[in-house]
Amino acid sequence: MSFNWTPEELQAIVDEHSIVLFMKGTPEEPRCGFSNRAAQVLQQVGVPFSSINILTDPRGFSNNATNLHSRRTDWWFGHRSGNV
Repeated sequence: MSFNWTPEELQAIVDEHSIVLFMKGTPEEPRCGFSNRAAQVLQQVGVPFSSINILTDPRGFSNNATNLHSRRTDWWFGHRSGNV
């Protein structure tokens, strides 16, 4: 899986914000343990940061991850109902 930001887009993000956390979810609602811990550490040390939710940003790998999850979920429910 890969990100779909252009080098120019990434440069603009970094130029605008000193620290950017590309994370699953948001600092208020993290979607994975690593994202949660990274946001907590930055908040605890009082470092201002910006975050980008890769699960909802169309340039993130969220589409691939979401589609993969959907396919696995569809397979599981299809499998359980005998449709596979």
